[in-house]
Amino acid sequence: MKRGFAMKRIKLLALAACLLCPALGLATPRHPARPASNLHSLNRQIRQQVVQIHKDLRSGRLTRAQARTRLEALKNIRRQELEFFQANGSKEITNDQNDQLQQQLRNANNSN
Repeated sequence: MKRGFAMKRIKLLALAACLLCPALGLATPRHPARPASNLHSLNRQIRQQVVQIHKDLRSGRLTRAQARTRLEALKNIRRQELEFFQANGSKEITNDQNDQLQQQLRNANNSN
């Protein structure tokens, strides 16, 4: 009878430890989370627009000339982003640079 009680107590303590460790910060990752990077956000949007341009071209919503113009505008935006990376010495762009590229992206999307 004492043995059963001791086993229940051990199980209860183990359960309590499992539940409390995360709350106490004992089970946190060794490496702190880095701040969100803007490295891929613009590139992802550009890729999405490229896919949409190809869909619109296939469906007839865009002519070849319109698609070519929009794709060239997206290439220029990507080149500008790469130049910002090089100028900053890292694969990060400033908020002002990001705003500028986002505006160019909106303009390219609304053109034609």
